[in-house]
Amino acid sequence: MHKGMLGGRVRIGRVIGATAATAMCTLLGMSAEAQTANRVVGTCVLQPATISNLRADLQESAGIPNPRIDFVVIYTLANPNDGQPISGGFTGPVLCGRTAFGTLPLVAVAPVSQTDTIPASGTIDLLGIENALITQYKPTGGAASDTEKRFCHTTGANNDCFRISD
Repeated sequence: MHKGMLGGRVRIGRVIGATAATAMCTLLGMSAEAQTANRVVGTCVLQPATISNLRADLQESAGIPNPRIDFVVIYTLANPNDGQPISGGFTGPVLCGRTAFGTLPLVAVAPVSQTDTIPASGTIDLLGIENALITQYKPTGGAASDTEKRFCHTTGANNDCFRISD
């Protein structure tokens, strides 16, 4: 069961108009003025009520008994760049870290470049790689309303994919 944004619950879906985007930014703890078109938003912080609601949704709809939420990526697949409407276009997806919650500390989200050394001080032992991929498509000759997206995520040796459509 998917829930709407009200009450701190998040749903993949359409957000229409700049007023709705501003309301979402305020709800999630983001600054609407700081967002740039065509870029991932990383200034979102999940508040305790949102975390509680997401945990309840995971328990109820996915049967996960004691979920821990560190960060969430919000995709709005109906919008360009899977983002939120802002003045001048659409953002990319929205990345939200967790505020301090119960005994869990704040999860910090800090931008880095693709070429930054990991870690900045030297070498690493690479333990694993996870990839998320969204492919947008429509049948050849199909109408724009036939557009679908496929979301795939690798975890270990597994690659799980889901077709997502309105």
